[in-house]
Amino acid sequence: MIIKDRAKKMFSAALGIYMAFAAISPVYAFYQTPSNKKGLAVSGIAVDECRDLGVTQIIWNNPINHFYENLYQANKDAGITNTVIMLNPWQTENPALLPVSKPAGGAVFYGFNVSGDEAKTALKAVAQRFAHQYKDLVSNWIIGNEINNGRTWNYLPTTDINAYTQQYCEGFRIWYDAIKAENPDARVFIPFDHRWKWYSDQGAGIYQAKDMMPIINSYLKDTDYGIAWHAYPQGLVDPDFRDDPDVKDTPDSPIINMKNLHVLTDFFKQEEYLSPEKKVRHIILSEQGFNATSEALQAEVISEAYKRAKENPYIEGFYLSRQNDVGEMFQGKAMKFGLKDASGRKRASYDVYKNLD
Repeated sequence: MIIKDRAKKMFSAALGIYMAFAAISPVYAFYQTPSNKKGLAVSGIAVDECRDLGVTQIIWNNPINHFYENLYQANKDAGITNTVIMLNPWQTENPALLPVSKPAGGAVFYGFNVSGDEAKTALKAVAQRFAHQYKDLVSNWIIGNEINNGRTWNYLPTTDINAYTQQYCEGFRIWYDAIKAENPDARVFIPFDHRWKWYSDQGAGIYQAKDMMPIINSYLKDTDYGIAWHAYPQGLVDPDFRDDPDVKDTPDSPIINMKNLHVLTDFFKQEEYLSPEKKVRHIILSEQGFNATSEALQAEVISEAYKRAKENPYIEGFYLSRQNDVGEMFQGKAMKFGLKDASGRKRASYDVYKNLD
């Protein structure tokens, strides 16, 4: 009887230790490390094509009213790393997530609403659901899109840079905490376009990434936030970034793209911007496309851009935009960013990208 009682006590103590450990331990730890930096923006199932191209990372747009487990599972099974961009489109199913009560002119996506307890509760619920369902499928999470453009890609009604950036950071932290609670190995990124320190004010709601970074760092320095940069050529239409006039080899360059990529990584090598582990933060080039004004030139600049990304030790992924043309327009001109045209015909750049490692 004494032995049984002692055994019961030992079991109870062991169970208590296990339950306490389980309560503070993450449910799942997952990161699918790609074998190279070669990535691609795709739509739909593209496993066979990515295998053919040697792509080891895929990036997806994921609106908060859609789940894509089957697509992500197929990629994971094929050894391809999933990166998702969590986007907040206009929708009526969960209006508390939106920062305005009616659509804003020119807005494609909205910043996540954090104004008040109801909004924060709604956002936490959505973030927790996605984090749980994708915990063993998604390695990299990008919260929002090009947040220095608060008019089109991350609309928030405020036009004050401090208030705007603080609101983004509050939403980011909700996502970050939910994702890390489910999968501590996941990486969570803040996205910017290629405007680093542009010359002049471009109107209300447009901010420069360099001006936002001190504010972001003051709110999120304790997190392991990463940076998702869009290293497009200056004018988008001309694919040759090598002669872009406003891309300079200085810390205050108006634009950062593949011509002066080290300006970005040099900035994040500064002591005050290191991660909590005192390392340079995770940096990916999550979107850059090169317009096929001629197939030969497109292929040439893609090859050169990837070479520069590969040579920079702080760049973890180069995501080419995109698999095929999707009808994108810029200043009234059709952008031909695809490795294939809209009909599916392969351009010269397809084989060039395929042969890069």
